[in-house]
Amino acid sequence: MTWWVVTGGIGSGKSTVTRLAAAAGYSTIDADLVGHDVLAGPARAAVAARWPEVMENGQVNRKALGAIVFNDRAQLKELEAITHPLISEELRHRMAATTRGVLELSVPIPLAGDLPTVVVDAPDDIRRRRLEQRGLSAEQIEARMSNQPTRQEWLAMATIVIDNSGTPEQLHRAVTRCLRQIFQEES
Repeated sequence: MTWWVVTGGIGSGKSTVTRLAAAAGYSTIDADLVGHDVLAGPARAAVAARWPEVMENGQVNRKALGAIVFNDRAQLKELEAITHPLISEELRHRMAATTRGVLELSVPIPLAGDLPTVVVDAPDDIRRRRLEQRGLSAEQIEARMSNQPTRQEWLAMATIVIDNSGTPEQLHRAVTRCLRQIFQEES
């Protein structure tokens, strides 16, 4: 068995697919949560040195940091240069604990190119609607979407594509088919 990356644009349904994979018996890792751990630990000093205004009581205020980097691509690249190597290292460490699982990635990081990739896909208008339901403003949605690959770029990364433009039941069936395909390829 191996690890598979589940990725796609913000609001595409990566977390739902990952939850369904966990229910089917896969180990799962959410790279966003690993990123939070990295910001609180090994990247904290570098982030504090570069963006002292985002520090509160010795901790990185992720919301304040996001407001800066998602509105300035150059600063986002600086943050990624600090965090992505540390996130990749921690992900590899956590993945070594088991041989079968699903790694949920919100953004491409160097590790992702080494693994087969399931892209969760939904049209941009559906993704925007989902993000509005989460409470993001139109400006926040555009800032985040513009700093991610386009839908076409996500699809180009795919080993397998899961369409998440329909109902929850349709998504569940698609994930079940995907897992069956993965098992057949690994047998």
